[in-house]
Amino acid sequence: MFPGAVSGGAEVYEDDGATMNYTRGQHATTLMNYSHTDDTATTTFHIGAVSLQSSAGSAEQAWFPKRRQHWVVMWGIAVPPSRVTCDGVVVYKGSKGTPGTFWLLPQVGTGGMQLPTLTVACEDQPVSQDLTVVVTLPSRPL
Repeated sequence: MFPGAVSGGAEVYEDDGATMNYTRGQHATTLMNYSHTDDTATTTFHIGAVSLQSSAGSAEQAWFPKRRQHWVVMWGIAVPPSRVTCDGVVVYKGSKGTPGTFWLLPQVGTGGMQLPTLTVACEDQPVSQDLTVVVTLPSRPL
């Protein structure tokens, strides 16, 4: 998510990256969206369950992991959040890359895009489940 964005979404497409099985319809998609509410300085991210597609059935779905960790990155955030949750479980400040934590980096990017970032790393979970990440800031940083 970039500074000034109020809402948005995307669909992520994945295949195994190694075979031509995508030509037979083997792939996965994940829907994601977010919305920001100014009056509460809260941004909510929804990451949908993975949808596996295969023309040959479930036998070819073994290539996709059963669990995964999700990271949410918010660009332009320089202040620590007042509250972060992953599916209702409070996430605390921790070391970069540690599951179940969040961290701030002062300047990330290249060229003209040097911005502070807030990253939330949720614990790994089954890819068959939706995930909701809620970040509340002490005030709107933009």
